[in-house]
Amino acid sequence: MKFFFRYLLPITYFQATRLNRLELVAYNALIEWIPAIAVSLYLNNWAIGILVPVLISYIAFISIYEIGYITNDQLSEKFEDDPRGRANGTASSAAVGALIIARLTVFILCTWTLAAWANTVWWVFHATLALSFLLHNLLPREYRIATFFSLSTYRFFAPIILTVDTSVLVLLLPPILLNNSVYRLSVYLDSKNLTGRQSMRSKFAFYLACLPLGLLFSLIYSSLIPVAITLYFLTVWLGYFSFTKLTGRDLRG
Repeated sequence: MKFFFRYLLPITYFQATRLNRLELVAYNALIEWIPAIAVSLYLNNWAIGILVPVLISYIAFISIYEIGYITNDQLSEKFEDDPRGRANGTASSAAVGALIIARLTVFILCTWTLAAWANTVWWVFHATLALSFLLHNLLPREYRIATFFSLSTYRFFAPIILTVDTSVLVLLLPPILLNNSVYRLSVYLDSKNLTGRQSMRSKFAFYLACLPLGLLFSLIYSSLIPVAITLYFLTVWLGYFSFTKLTGRDLRG
């Protein structure tokens, strides 16, 4: 029960396990929170009231995101050879389940407060976010490259998903992918020593993990092309994987 009440409120688990140093708080503020506030203010005629949906949107996002953190730390790490041990204590299954329910409740309340029940972008954004984190927790660590890239992208856009027009999201995607997501991925690859040659399984897992973000891109661009491209490459590597299994040949040299 102590674990449950310690992390009952959203953001508390994120702060205790990831933002547990002042420099980490400052870093996240500089690359995520401040840009979200600035973009929302600028595109809404500097109306201070826009900060309310920005804040509520972030609370909704972090509620879903923390479910990924909690299940990763309390469940997935038990099956890893070299767990990072970020969890502050071990929770019972009942406590983990109760925290998940609490965060889903907060997400529903945020959705109600923002009147986002009928907003397709809102639901697809958070559904694909949850799917990305699910894949991130289920895949072996060496197969998590695409999910880490996707999650870093979701983190930036979460506070502004309702405060800017879809056309602005389209405009922001390329520079954010380049300057935020790619950089975060480079740090991740270096810390995990994952820059070596990848296995065939990892290539298939990579494009499988790309599907949730591909679905979101298809919604934002109002086109099936993004998800179709992901499915194409997924099919290519699935076929190649089958070919190597049947023939024992690897054409990569």
